[in-house]
Amino acid sequence: MSRPRWLRLTGGFVVIGAGLGTFALAWLTLFSWWWTLTLLAAFGLAIAAPFAAWPLIAGRWARGAWIVPQVGAFGVTLLGYVAIALVAASQALMALTTRDDYATPALQCAAWLALAAAAVLVIATLVTTVPVDERDGVLVFVAIALGMAGLAGAGGAVAVAAGPSSCERFTFDRSAWSRDRAPAADALVRCRTLVGLDEREVQRLLGGRLGRTEWHAGYVDDGFFGARQRLSVRYGRDGRVRSARLDAIHL
Repeated sequence: MSRPRWLRLTGGFVVIGAGLGTFALAWLTLFSWWWTLTLLAAFGLAIAAPFAAWPLIAGRWARGAWIVPQVGAFGVTLLGYVAIALVAASQALMALTTRDDYATPALQCAAWLALAAAAVLVIATLVTTVPVDERDGVLVFVAIALGMAGLAGAGGAVAVAAGPSSCERFTFDRSAWSRDRAPAADALVRCRTLVGLDEREVQRLLGGRLGRTEWHAGYVDDGFFGARQRLSVRYGRDGRVRSARLDAIHL
């Protein structure tokens, strides 16, 4: 049974737009972890998008040799967004479960949730508009389930973004500092936890000799050679911390 024209056009343009959007998002986050692999994968999805959208818009698969790139592009697109949904969902889960330890920003948690929701909605669009006559009832059920999951994820992203700041829930934990210093140091600076503390209180939190002003704060991957982070504080005349900052020192 052929899908309505409006549904076919919507599905095709959603797939093309998602491919271009994925590439744009990867380009904007060019200097993130594994940026080369991410950019190449996004470029592949952008190239495959028109071929994957072709049968969706036409309502049938091409005849002859053209069916090969269509089926291949559809499979690449489907698997690509499944991978995006799984990675984004795992990152969202990790970000949400570490908010108390590392004050993971609400917008970061919401962004991962939104990305997972968007990928699931694209998968739902592919399932809804794929030109397959058999098992239409199963496809409808799968599409509805995926659509509901995607909308639920989008709603969760909005709720997290509009919720309280992560700094309101943040309590410094020495075990978190020992386990992974980079996000813990970022939380200390972003939430201004050290500001107002005296030398002995800072020593009790971060360790080291009394009056120390710099600490190694882990490593970050900037997409090229990596960087070592340094947490530093500046004391005022009253002996209390006036400011804290986090610097990246390229290796």
